[in-house]
Amino acid sequence: MTCATLESFKDISNIADAELMDVLWLGKERVSAAFEVESTTQMTEALKRGSGLDAGVKKYMVLPQDREGQLSNKLLSPLFKQAFQDHNWKPIYFEALEETFSRGYRDMKIDTFASIKITKSTPCDKKEPKQLRFFLQEKADRAE
Repeated sequence: MTCATLESFKDISNIADAELMDVLWLGKERVSAAFEVESTTQMTEALKRGSGLDAGVKKYMVLPQDREGQLSNKLLSPLFKQAFQDHNWKPIYFEALEETFSRGYRDMKIDTFASIKITKSTPCDKKEPKQLRFFLQEKADRAE
């Protein structure tokens, strides 16, 4: 997708930031949803990138559950909290997606995953956090 192509979308006010979003689900002339995968990066970057999309666009911060405390601390900041709420952000945890897809549920609505946490513990490599396979395809391609 190019900047010229994104210019035709009515709910994008800052094309440069929108183009940096990790995933955009696009309809005919509108963005259906936006996703930022926040494994090790700053959560405020997600808000900055998403601020170029209309507040009505559903936005998801996809992150590991072990960063839930960091998100909670960020939400104590009035500025972060207001941007998170006003711009329609919801967290989606890696573990909830992994669990659901490992059970074969493929056609669930994305809002089903918002804020759901899995209570079982999963191993975590601190040097390289695990992310979902479909977000790391590029890494797998580089390894070949």
